Amino acid sequence: MDPTQIKKIQAMKRYKRHQFLDNLYFHSLITLTCILFCCIPLFLPYFASLLREFFIVCVPSFVSTLLNSKCLFVLGNLIIVILVVNSRVFSSKSSSSTSDVYYDEFVKSRVERQIQRPQAPTSEYIKVTEMEEQVSEYEEVRREEVEEEKANEEEEKEQGLASDSDELSKRADDFIARVNEQRKLELNLLQCSSYLE
Repeated sequence: MDPTQIKKIQAMKRYKRHQFLDNLYFHSLITLTCILFCCIPLFLPYFASLLREFFIVCVPSFVSTLLNSKCLFVLGNLIIVILVVNSRVFSSKSSSSTSDVYYDEFVKSRVERQIQRPQAPTSEYIKVTEMEEQVSEYEEVRREEVEEEKANEEEEKEQGLASDSDELSKRADDFIARVNEQRKLELNLLQCSSYLE
């Protein structure tokens, strides 16, 4: 028999064994759940009486004990002491640890800057700076061209706006004249109706 076939058969046996155990676990869990739900009505009166006793007897006595002035005084002072101790513990730990962290970060950044900074300008560094200068000059020239184009467009708009403004003022005058005529007609109508009454 081939060794791969033997491994496949062994794997299938292990899978079936695990599947059987999973099914057994699942079915036993279902059985226990069903038994528990069937037995709950038998224990329900006992649990109900225990809960009733707890809420009627224990809780009121506990609340009355807590609301006692001496108990409240002790609890308040205990809370204050805990807060003071915690603030001292955390402030002493945090101040020393944060200062160490900040100092470590400062040292690391200082070392990184010294490593990254070139000692003497190399030919590559000079080439990069020359290219940056050329790019900045090109950007300036391009920016000037864009500004000139915008200025030309604004001049064209102003010339077009002059003719548009004349047309707009004529339309506004016509609208005002129509509104005035409408008001006169309404006034005449109102006067006529007052004469008829």
